[in-house]
Amino acid sequence: ILTDYADRSGGSQGDDDDDEEDDEEDEEERALARRIARRKRTRDEVNLEQLQEVEFRLVTHALETLTLCFAHDTQGFVDSSFTVLLAVVDQLDNVALGAERYARLMRNSLVPCVAQLAASVTKSKQEHWAALNHQLLLRCGSKAPAVRLWTLRCMTQMWRTVGEDIVSVLPETVPYLSELLQDT
Repeated sequence: ILTDYADRSGGSQGDDDDDEEDDEEDEEERALARRIARRKRTRDEVNLEQLQEVEFRLVTHALETLTLCFAHDTQGFVDSSFTVLLAVVDQLDNVALGAERYARLMRNSLVPCVAQLAASVTKSKQEHWAALNHQLLLRCGSKAPAVRLWTLRCMTQMWRTVGEDIVSVLPETVPYLSELLQDT
Protein backbone atom coordinates (compact mmCIF):
# COMPACT_ATOMS: atom_id res chain seq x y z
CA ILE A 1 0.00 0.00 0.00
CA LEU A 2 2.80 2.39 0.83
CA THR A 3 4.52 1.73 -2.46
CA ASP A 4 1.29 2.38 -4.32
CA TYR A 5 0.90 5.66 -2.43
CA ALA A 6 4.46 6.69 -3.22
CA ASP A 7 3.99 5.80 -6.87
CA ARG A 8 0.80 7.78 -7.01
CA SER A 9 2.20 10.83 -5.31
CA GLY A 10 5.36 10.70 -7.40
CA GLY A 11 3.30 10.11 -10.50
CA SER A 12 1.09 13.07 -9.82
CA GLN A 13 4.11 15.28 -9.29
CA GLY A 14 5.44 14.15 -12.66
CA ASP A 15 2.08 15.02 -14.18
CA ASP A 16 2.35 18.52 -12.70
CA ASP A 17 5.76 18.90 -14.33
CA ASP A 18 4.27 17.76 -17.64
CA ASP A 19 1.43 20.26 -17.25
CA GLU A 20 3.90 23.05 -16.55
CA GLU A 21 5.94 22.06 -19.61
CA ASP A 22 2.78 21.97 -21.72
CA ASP A 23 1.81 25.43 -20.40
CA GLU A 24 5.27 26.77 -21.23
CA GLU A 25 5.11 25.26 -24.73
CA ASP A 26 1.64 26.71 -25.25
CA GLU A 27 2.85 30.13 -24.10
CA GLU A 28 5.85 29.93 -26.45
CA GLU A 29 3.56 28.97 -29.32
CA ARG A 30 1.23 31.88 -28.56
CA ALA A 31 4.19 34.27 -28.37
CA LEU A 32 5.50 32.96 -31.68
CA ALA A 33 2.05 33.33 -33.27
CA ARG A 34 1.84 36.94 -31.99
CA ARG A 35 5.29 37.76 -33.44
CA ILE A 36 4.33 36.24 -36.79
CA ALA A 37 1.03 38.15 -36.85
CA ARG A 38 2.84 41.40 -35.96
CA ARG A 39 5.38 40.87 -38.77
CA LYS A 40 2.58 40.11 -41.22
CA ARG A 41 0.70 43.26 -40.19
CA THR A 42 3.87 45.33 -40.57
CA ARG A 43 4.57 43.77 -43.98
CA ASP A 44 0.96 44.41 -45.07
CA GLU A 45 1.20 48.04 -43.91
CA VAL A 46 4.44 48.49 -45.87
CA ASN A 47 2.88 46.89 -48.96
CA LEU A 48 -0.18 49.15 -48.65
CA GLU A 49 2.07 52.20 -48.29
CA GLN A 50 4.03 51.19 -51.39
CA LEU A 51 0.85 50.60 -53.39
CA GLN A 52 -0.53 53.98 -52.34
CA GLU A 53 2.72 55.66 -53.41
CA VAL A 54 2.69 53.93 -56.80
CA GLU A 55 -0.96 54.87 -57.35
CA PHE A 56 -0.24 58.45 -56.31
CA ARG A 57 2.64 58.77 -58.78
CA LEU A 58 0.67 57.15 -61.59
CA VAL A 59 -2.38 59.37 -61.14
CA THR A 60 -0.19 62.46 -60.72
CA HIS A 61 1.66 61.82 -63.98
CA ALA A 62 -1.57 61.07 -65.84
CA LEU A 63 -3.19 64.30 -64.63
CA GLU A 64 -0.10 66.36 -65.43
CA THR A 65 -0.01 64.85 -68.92
CA LEU A 66 -3.68 65.64 -69.45
CA THR A 67 -3.13 69.19 -68.20
CA LEU A 68 -0.42 69.69 -70.84
CA CYS A 69 -2.65 68.13 -73.52
CA PHE A 70 -5.46 70.52 -72.60
CA ALA A 71 -3.12 73.50 -72.55
CA HIS A 72 -1.76 72.78 -76.03
CA ASP A 73 -4.96 71.59 -77.69
CA THR A 74 -5.09 73.40 -81.01
CA GLN A 75 -7.07 70.74 -82.87
CA GLY A 76 -10.23 70.85 -80.73
CA PHE A 77 -9.55 67.48 -79.08
CA VAL A 78 -11.39 68.46 -75.91
CA ASP A 79 -14.39 69.77 -77.84
CA SER A 80 -14.68 66.61 -79.95
CA SER A 81 -13.99 64.06 -77.21
CA PHE A 82 -15.11 65.14 -73.79
CA THR A 83 -15.13 61.60 -72.38
CA VAL A 84 -12.02 62.22 -70.31
CA LEU A 85 -14.13 64.50 -68.10
CA LEU A 86 -15.46 61.74 -65.85
CA ALA A 87 -12.05 60.13 -65.36
CA VAL A 88 -10.57 63.45 -64.31
CA VAL A 89 -13.38 64.46 -61.97
CA ASP A 90 -13.55 60.96 -60.45
CA GLN A 91 -10.12 61.58 -58.95
CA LEU A 92 -11.83 63.83 -56.41
CA ASP A 93 -13.11 60.63 -54.78
CA ASN A 94 -9.62 59.10 -54.55
CA VAL A 95 -9.29 59.60 -50.79
CA ALA A 96 -7.82 56.10 -50.33
CA LEU A 97 -4.39 57.59 -51.03
CA GLY A 98 -4.22 58.98 -47.52
CA ALA A 99 -4.78 62.56 -46.40
CA GLU A 100 -1.34 63.95 -47.25
CA ARG A 101 -1.09 62.38 -50.70
CA TYR A 102 -4.69 63.26 -51.47
CA ALA A 103 -4.08 66.94 -50.64
CA ARG A 104 -0.89 67.00 -52.75
CA LEU A 105 -2.65 65.31 -55.66
CA MET A 106 -5.52 67.77 -55.53
CA ARG A 107 -3.40 70.88 -55.09
CA ASN A 108 -0.63 70.09 -57.57
CA SER A 109 -2.40 68.03 -60.23
CA LEU A 110 -6.18 67.83 -60.19
CA VAL A 111 -7.12 71.47 -59.60
CA PRO A 112 -4.85 72.70 -62.44
CA CYS A 113 -6.08 69.88 -64.69
CA VAL A 114 -9.76 70.73 -64.16
CA ALA A 115 -9.06 74.43 -64.73
CA GLN A 116 -7.13 73.72 -67.92
CA LEU A 117 -9.84 71.34 -69.10
CA ALA A 118 -12.43 74.07 -68.70
CA ALA A 119 -10.16 76.64 -70.35
CA SER A 120 -9.61 74.42 -73.39
CA VAL A 121 -13.34 74.25 -74.15
CA THR A 122 -14.30 76.69 -76.87
CA LYS A 123 -17.19 79.10 -76.44
CA SER A 124 -19.18 77.21 -79.05
CA LYS A 125 -19.21 74.11 -76.83
CA GLN A 126 -20.58 75.60 -73.63
CA GLU A 127 -22.48 72.39 -72.88
CA HIS A 128 -19.09 70.92 -71.94
CA TRP A 129 -18.74 73.57 -69.22
CA ALA A 130 -22.19 72.61 -67.97
CA ALA A 131 -21.26 68.90 -67.93
CA LEU A 132 -18.00 69.59 -66.11
CA ASN A 133 -19.69 71.89 -63.63
CA HIS A 134 -22.48 69.35 -63.05
CA GLN A 135 -19.96 66.56 -62.33
CA LEU A 136 -18.20 68.83 -59.86
CA LEU A 137 -21.49 69.79 -58.22
CA LEU A 138 -22.31 66.11 -57.69
CA ARG A 139 -19.13 65.84 -55.59
CA CYS A 140 -20.38 68.65 -53.34
CA GLY A 141 -22.70 66.13 -51.68
CA SER A 142 -19.90 63.77 -50.71
CA LYS A 143 -19.74 62.50 -47.14
CA ALA A 144 -15.98 63.19 -47.08
CA PRO A 145 -15.24 66.81 -46.10
CA ALA A 146 -11.95 66.73 -48.05
CA VAL A 147 -13.82 65.89 -51.26
CA ARG A 148 -16.23 68.79 -50.74
CA LEU A 149 -13.34 71.18 -50.00
CA TRP A 150 -11.30 70.21 -53.05
CA THR A 151 -14.39 70.28 -55.24
CA LEU A 152 -14.90 73.91 -54.26
CA ARG A 153 -11.25 74.65 -54.98
CA CYS A 154 -11.57 73.02 -58.41
CA MET A 155 -14.65 75.09 -59.17
CA THR A 156 -13.02 78.28 -57.94
CA GLN A 157 -9.94 77.73 -60.10
CA MET A 158 -12.11 76.79 -63.08
CA TRP A 159 -14.12 80.01 -62.75
CA ARG A 160 -10.95 82.10 -62.36
CA THR A 161 -9.36 80.50 -65.40
CA VAL A 162 -12.34 80.69 -67.73
CA GLY A 163 -13.67 84.00 -66.48
CA GLU A 164 -17.04 85.48 -67.26
CA ASP A 165 -17.66 83.11 -70.18
CA ILE A 166 -18.68 80.41 -67.72
CA VAL A 167 -21.46 82.49 -66.13
CA SER A 168 -23.99 80.30 -67.94
CA VAL A 169 -23.50 77.56 -65.32
CA LEU A 170 -24.04 79.87 -62.36
CA PRO A 171 -27.82 79.27 -61.94
CA GLU A 172 -27.23 75.55 -61.45
CA THR A 173 -24.33 76.21 -59.06
CA VAL A 174 -25.93 78.62 -56.58
CA PRO A 175 -28.14 76.04 -54.73
CA TYR A 176 -25.15 73.76 -54.18
CA LEU A 177 -23.06 76.63 -52.88
CA SER A 178 -25.77 77.68 -50.44
CA GLU A 179 -26.01 74.10 -49.20
CA LEU A 180 -22.25 74.01 -48.68
CA LEU A 181 -22.39 77.29 -46.78
CA GLN A 182 -24.95 75.78 -44.43
CA ASP A 183 -22.61 72.82 -43.96
CA THR A 184 -19.92 74.97 -42.36
